[in-house]
Amino acid sequence: MLPYSIKEGLSGLKRARFSSVASTSAMSIALVLIGMFAIVSFQASSVSDWLKQRVGELELFIEDIDPASTQALHARAEITPGVAEATYVSKQEAEEIFRTEFGDEAELFFDSAFLPASIKVKISPDYANADSLEVLAAEFASWIRVDDVIYNQSLLRYVQDTLSLITI
Repeated sequence: MLPYSIKEGLSGLKRARFSSVASTSAMSIALVLIGMFAIVSFQASSVSDWLKQRVGELELFIEDIDPASTQALHARAEITPGVAEATYVSKQEAEEIFRTEFGDEAELFFDSAFLPASIKVKISPDYANADSLEVLAAEFASWIRVDDVIYNQSLLRYVQDTLSLITI
């Protein structure tokens, strides 16, 4: 049965060459386009997650406290749901970052009291949207010994709106 089907199929291809080539070409092009669309969609999703996570960063400025309390605050931030990574930035590291970013003009604006220790929090992609960040920022702000919580809410909303438009 199978050899007969193959034989008849090949003879049909020989009888109607143009339509066989046209339909095979159309199917091949359609499959290639579907594959390309799948690859582009996957890459766009990856870039979208990376971008939202990159924009969705919080910084918790903490009071000048003892190292044990600072370590406890850092550990608490790391285990908070929605947090991908938390990094402690000491006053000395903050000063180095400030001097690197401002270069030669750093001395004009430098004030050691202005640079507190902080915890930089990277949010997991699932939580990297404006609503979730507002909730997390409010939670972090309610913690004892956290002076301020900052994040770029307007940029995150802009990125979200742009990604939604691209998705549509």
